[in-house]
Amino acid sequence: MPWWGWISVAALLLTAELACVDAEFYLVFLGVAALIVGLAGIAGAESPGWLQWLAFAALSVASMLALATRIVGDTGNGASPGRGTPSGTRPSGPNG
Repeated sequence: MPWWGWISVAALLLTAELACVDAEFYLVFLGVAALIVGLAGIAGAESPGWLQWLAFAALSVASMLALATRIVGDTGNGASPGRGTPSGTRPSGPNG
């Protein structure tokens, strides 16, 4: 895919993340990976299509594994065991 194709895909993914997805950040990782592959093409790193797709997939997975838990933990999205209300206590029910 030409470099402008990767940049276009990145723009679409990042726009979709901002417009449609409720702060889950999944499309951000894909968009940033596409942007990196596109920027590599602009920099002159010509490579076959299969290698571009492999780089896109590897960058997407690596960034998700490295940053997803950190970002989701920082924003408070996601359920972690033992997490109650914002004060850290569990809400009490009618039986106390």
